[in-house]
Amino acid sequence: LEGATDEVVLSHAHIYRKTSRNLDKAAEATNFSWHDPTDAAKRTLLAKLADVAGTHGMTPSLCAQADLLSGSLAPARCIDAKRLSDVAGTPIRSRQRGQRPGCLCAESRDIGRYDTCAQGCAYCYANQSRAAATRNVQAHDPLSERL
Repeated sequence: LEGATDEVVLSHAHIYRKTSRNLDKAAEATNFSWHDPTDAAKRTLLAKLADVAGTHGMTPSLCAQADLLSGSLAPARCIDAKRLSDVAGTPIRSRQRGQRPGCLCAESRDIGRYDTCAQGCAYCYANQSRAAATRNVQAHDPLSERL
C-alpha cells in the first residue's frame, strides 16, 4: 500500500462475550488455544506495526483504545469528515459522535446487519451464530431493493 495511502488505522480485537464464546468453540473443535494478550504485549505489537507503517510512509493511528497509545501512535478517526471532504472536494459536515467510548469518528450510520456473513470467522463481532448467518445468506435476494 506504500504510496497509495498515507495512514494505517490499527486496533486490537475487543473480546466481547459472544466473541469469546465463538473462539472457545472454535478452539475446542479444532484443537487450538487462544488468549487475549496482555496490554504490554499489545503495546509491543502496536509499536512494531507502527514502525512498519512509518517505514512505508504511513502515519499509524489507533482506533478507540487510548489505554494502548504510545510512541508514534495517534488516536484514529476512522470516519474522518475532514478527510472525506478533502477526497470528495466538497465540504462534508458531521458531528463527532463515536460508536463507542474513546471513538473520535464523525457521526455515521452502519448499513450492515448482524448474522449476514457466513465466512465463519470465530473472532467476528457481527455474528452470534454461523448457522443464523448461513440461513440469512441463503435467504438473501441480490435483486432486492434492500440489503
